[in-house]
Order: sequence, then C-alpha cells, then structure tokens
Amino acid sequence: TTLENQIGVDVTAGFQAQNFNARSRSQNYLPDGTLKFNRDLDTDVHVVVGITNGKFNIPTNAEHDLIVGWSGWRADVDVDNNQTDKFATNQSAIYRPHSASSIMDNAAFFVQDDWKFKKNSSVSLGLRWESQGIRTENNDGEKVTNRASVLSPVIQTMWQLDPQNTERIRLGVSRTFKAPEGTQLLMPKIYVINNSIESPNIVGNPNLRPELSWSLDAAFEHNGKDGLNYAIRAKAQAIKDIHREVVYEADKAYWKKFVNAGTAQSQSIELSTQFPLKRWMDKAPDMDFSASYSHFWSNVKDLATPYNSLTPYEYVVTLGANYRAKDIPLTAGVSAKIQDSH
Repeated sequence: TTLENQIGVDVTAGFQAQNFNARSRSQNYLPDGTLKFNRDLDTDVHVVVGITNGKFNIPTNAEHDLIVGWSGWRADVDVDNNQTDKFATNQSAIYRPHSASSIMDNAAFFVQDDWKFKKNSSVSLGLRWESQGIRTENNDGEKVTNRASVLSPVIQTMWQLDPQNTERIRLGVSRTFKAPEGTQLLMPKIYVINNSIESPNIVGNPNLRPELSWSLDAAFEHNGKDGLNYAIRAKAQAIKDIHREVVYEADKAYWKKFVNAGTAQSQSIELSTQFPLKRWMDKAPDMDFSASYSHFWSNVKDLATPYNSLTPYEYVVTLGANYRAKDIPLTAGVSAKIQDSH
C-alpha cells in the first residue's frame, strides 16, 4: 500500500506446518549367511514455522529513497527417532529411543539509503543486523542454547557508462552471514549398520557457529540494442569459521558432524555472452546462442594441499542454443556443461 505522504509499506506474514514419517525394516546377516538381528527404525518429524517480513520505502526526492525493513522466522522442531534391534541369539529386544526438541529463530533488520544520478546510475549504502538462535534439548536431558549475530555494512554501486545505458559497471561490498542449517545444529543420534569410517553414525553440533565472510563483487555488463550481450564478473571472498563435515572416533564407533574449520579464501571470474545468430548472418534462422566460462580459485587454511579447495572443480563451461520456428508453435533447445571434475 502507499500512504498519502508517498511512504510505501509492504508487509507479509506466513505460517507453515510439516509432518514427516519414515518407517524402515531390515534384516542383517553374518558373513556365513545366518541372521544376526532385525532392525526396526521409526522416524517422526514435526515442524511448525511462523514467518514475517516487510519494508518501508520513504522517498525524500526524485533521486533519493530511504528503505527500512525486517525479516524473521521462528520454527518449533520435534524429532523422534526410535530404533529397535532384535538379535537372533537374544529374545530381548534392544530399544534405543532418540528424540530432540528445539526452537530456532532468526531476525534481521536493515536500513538502506538509495541514491540515483545520471539517469540510471545508483549508489546504495546500508546496514543489516541479523541474529539466529537455537534452544534444544534431547531425551538424555542435555540442553544447549546457541545464539549468534552480526552487523553487516552493504555497499552497492552501478555506473552507467553511456547515455543509452548499454554499458554498466557494478561494484559491491558486503558482509555475509551464513547461519547453520537446523540439521547441522541438532538431530537425534543416528546409528548406522556396519559402522565404519566410510559409514559413520551421524550427530548434530549445537555449538556450530555461523560462517562470516567479506565479499567484493565487480562486473562490467554490455546489453546491446542489436541483441549482443556480454559480461565480465569477478568476486573475492574471505570466510571465517567455515563449515566442514568431519569424521571422528568416539565410544568405540565412528561419527560424522559439522564443525567450524577455520578460515578460507576464494576468488572467481566469469565471462558470459548471449546473442542471436542474425546478429552475424542476415538470413540466419531464428536462433539464440549463449556461452559462459567460470574459473575458481580457493583454499581452506587448515586443510593440507592439494585437497584444500572449497569447490571440487577449477572451471565450468556452459553452452546453449535455442531455436524458434516461424510457422509452427515449436521451440527447441540444447545445452551442454563441461567441468574438470565431478
């Protein structure tokens, strides 16, 4: 809605409820083929989420807007993971109930100053505060409270290089807050069959801290009137408390969980283009082509080389083409992706 003084107001609220049930039955045998035990595994997950977000757009003049907003959610999660093992040599079943109840919440507030100049050029300066917390308790009586917050500056600029606005330069600086996912923070212990270093049990880490990173983005974009588009984009990022999955040994078993694994740096560059075939051939069919090349550099400080990169590949190439028939409603396309691993 828009009030009489031209202040724009946008507010939304929502509610979600989810229920997940899984049942599995398995028979597990010794190497000689005799039955060792039967396992029944029952998992019930109940999730209730409330969501809200909104913003106020306060125009001061034709070249300047002040934006104030918020977003937030709260989730109540109950997980019951009940495991029963009945061994062939013992009529008494072993019952392992594992349950956890948690309340997770996230709140963010931001204020942003938007300036426009030279018709299509702009500068955005802002601050964003975000906080996420979790309170959890399992059926063993263990209780954990974990909260993290960050105050992040946001700087985004876009310069128009020509009066037709076909060429632009973008530059942005931001601080990113990546909160852990609920399954990384908390889950009932999951015991797998034939526990080994390759097949470990799974446990959550309620003390997992969020990832914090500084990012610098730069781009040059060309959008031609003749349909020829191309862009060069670069990004550099420094990450603290990066999330990493590790396997360790405890209580005569192997376990897997997420931990904070120190610092990391990453850089990337992307070259992309899109154009119609008619841009180069007057009598060409109605076809559009696209292509991009991305290259990545990264390292995680606490991991040994050469297996210390954030991504499993160094480069990605994508190619695409689309054809539109003139006389019939037919569109056909093809795409290809090439990368040096995975």
